[in-house]
Amino acid sequence: MNILILNQDWFAVELREMGHHVVTAGLADHLDIKIDGPLLHIDSVIKNAMPQHSPDVIIVLDNSAPIVFLGLDETEVPTIFYSVDTHHHVELHKYLANLFDYTLIAQKDYLPDFEAIGHHPEWMPLWASRHIEPSNDKRYQAVFVGTLNAKLNPDRVRFFDALKEKAPVHVQTGNFWELFPHAEVVVNQTVKGDLNFRVFEAMMSGAVLLTEASPNGLLELFREGEHLVTYPKNDVDQAAEIIRGLLADPARCRAIGASGRAEILARHTVHQRAQRIDQIVRTVKKKRSPQKLYSTMLNFASLALKMEGIDTRLAGRTFLAALKAADYAVKEDEPLNEELACFVVLSCINYERVINSGAAEALLEEIGQRHPNLEAIGLARIRILLNSGRRNEAEVLARALSADDVYDTFCRSDLFVESLLSLPFK
Repeated sequence: MNILILNQDWFAVELREMGHHVVTAGLADHLDIKIDGPLLHIDSVIKNAMPQHSPDVIIVLDNSAPIVFLGLDETEVPTIFYSVDTHHHVELHKYLANLFDYTLIAQKDYLPDFEAIGHHPEWMPLWASRHIEPSNDKRYQAVFVGTLNAKLNPDRVRFFDALKEKAPVHVQTGNFWELFPHAEVVVNQTVKGDLNFRVFEAMMSGAVLLTEASPNGLLELFREGEHLVTYPKNDVDQAAEIIRGLLADPARCRAIGASGRAEILARHTVHQRAQRIDQIVRTVKKKRSPQKLYSTMLNFASLALKMEGIDTRLAGRTFLAALKAADYAVKEDEPLNEELACFVVLSCINYERVINSGAAEALLEEIGQRHPNLEAIGLARIRILLNSGRRNEAEVLARALSADDVYDTFCRSDLFVESLLSLPFK
């Protein structure tokens, strides 16, 4: 089969070994085809990446950013999305599932968020990102290798600063594969209880993994005390006590490390994940998603906000793409719920802030006429009317929206819009 992979090169080598023709494309330099910038239509990407082969399937691999390609909502090619940083971007990713024919997520805790809006993605955990041979040369008692930035993750820095005072833990940034095989214990610390790559990489190395206890599918994949050991999140005293206990029993350390590595090799390598991808690409079919256009709007509005500090002209074009998607959604009479309506409002407000054309106000008015019971749309329209000095129209809308006193509804409108603008829009 002809497979186009966007954003990452995961599974490309393995799928080629299975006989597929695979091309990777995106903004990153290491991909087969480097895209010059965002807002290129998927048809143009296909033309550049596969001039002689139309893809049988497109796989979009999460790079912890909104999708930068236009046209995924309208392509006739079956599409697959793999959400990895679901714990950071669940509000976006659960709606991105509307753009795709099959969705995978790496973080099991977030399945209910997708299911609540009618999606049923498959949980596909991460894997050991590279093969590591264990070593009998144990130069370190316990190690942590990862980002140590007090601004980005102050809890992590505080945790390891305190842990080093109570247990022999070597902490540094760098290449994990150079240290893990030479450690008795590898300590893992997550951002949001995510089942991260380090879980699988540490176990692949043959060291004992000491990681946070998490409900995120961890103990469905591995057995406590046999494949790994856990500690309560941010509990320095408990983590230090476990490390000291493990180091005092070298035979137990080696046994758990060997058992964990065997489990990784048996079930959690890139080859096993690629085998599942191979099964999916052979069977995925196009499906109809009822909110794909509103979801496209959400994606491009999120992308535009991220681009504002980089290129204001391009941010404006991206906001325009978001508003066009919402306009098409109205014309297609897509269903709209309160949560997605809040994102519509936020997109429109930010569009007008950047473009200032009046188009977003007109769009909100049309949506309000089609969905008069959506409070988010009504409150936003009231705020817009008041800001433009049209108090009489605002009063009529306020009375139609709520039986409350008009002034109270005006206040609620202000509070609602201000609260939306304070949200981290990801």
